[in-house]
Amino acid sequence: MKKIQDFNFQGKNVLVRCDFNVPLTGEKILDNFRIKSTIPTIKYLTENNARVILMSHLECRGKVYSLKCLIPELERLLNKKIFFVTDYLSKDARKKIEENVKLGGVVLLENLRFHGEEKNNDSVFAQRLSKLGDIFINDAFSVCHREHASIVSLPKYLPSTAGFLLEKELETFSILFSNPKRPFVIIIGGAKIKSKTEAVVGAVGVADVVLIGSKIGEVILAQKGVLKNREVSRVKALESVILDSKIINPVDGVFLSRNNVRTGPIDSLEVNENVLDIGPKTIKEFKEIIKKANTILWGGSIGVHEEERFENGTREIAQAIIDNKDSFNVAGGGETVSFIKKFKLEKGFNFLSTGGSAMLNLLNKKELLGVIALNNKYGN
Repeated sequence: MKKIQDFNFQGKNVLVRCDFNVPLTGEKILDNFRIKSTIPTIKYLTENNARVILMSHLECRGKVYSLKCLIPELERLLNKKIFFVTDYLSKDARKKIEENVKLGGVVLLENLRFHGEEKNNDSVFAQRLSKLGDIFINDAFSVCHREHASIVSLPKYLPSTAGFLLEKELETFSILFSNPKRPFVIIIGGAKIKSKTEAVVGAVGVADVVLIGSKIGEVILAQKGVLKNREVSRVKALESVILDSKIINPVDGVFLSRNNVRTGPIDSLEVNENVLDIGPKTIKEFKEIIKKANTILWGGSIGVHEEERFENGTREIAQAIIDNKDSFNVAGGGETVSFIKKFKLEKGFNFLSTGGSAMLNLLNKKELLGVIALNNKYGN
């Protein structure tokens, strides 16, 4: 596809699809990582005298929020006033934007998901959005796997390309999955069973060792018959890989029953207990493997790190990764990056990805729909 540097943005309205889907408490931003990651693209466009029109969604725990709460943070990072537009589908929306925002200025559109047509990939909705701009930039790697109007249909109506963030994400994972320096260790945790199942299957195909923790580890151990007191629905996709020697499962854990916390062998888990973290023997084994790795990819917390008493496993693994100074290490996914930033470990990683599911799609050699849309428009 064409690069962003191949375009002349002088005097143009440029629509930029960002992912500002940041974690919130009320309307307070808990982590601005995704916002900061697309600032280089926005600044490049404003410095090239474009009128920049930002689009995103924001949805936390099933609630769709107004993007108005992001304006103070965007204004701080860009050192510019932001013009907020709610009625961007009206006939005079473009005229209103151009009358109120000079070239080099920045506009923020209200949450795309306030319109059901966004998720439904409605072509008329995409076409109406396109009327606001002259050029489209996709800088939202983390949602490039979604078949939404602003991702896959908008490029049909405007000259389009990738922003700096999307370009960097694709370059990093292309190298990581096609020619990693070995041994290549992939660490998979988290609670989203469907996506993590796909990650495990994909990881076995490219990694030398796959370390498993959290809920997906519990599912694998139950399916293998190690957790005899656990009944889980069998995951058919796992059947081909759960006995693979590359997969290393926890041997012990930290268990919780009501308020009683204990540490023990993983096969001693009782019916009324839940696994909240990996135990010391597992931590020691995982750290030894990480120490010998030349490439490391980490996606998903190892335990329930939201509670301080169960964050030890995730913290120890994070520290082990950055202690391996000879490795090329990458972490991705919202909760993983938030944990890393919470403990100020960012500088120890070569690359932090804004995407979790998009990253896992690439791991499984799936093309991203948003990238296909850009390529279909202009070719490679």
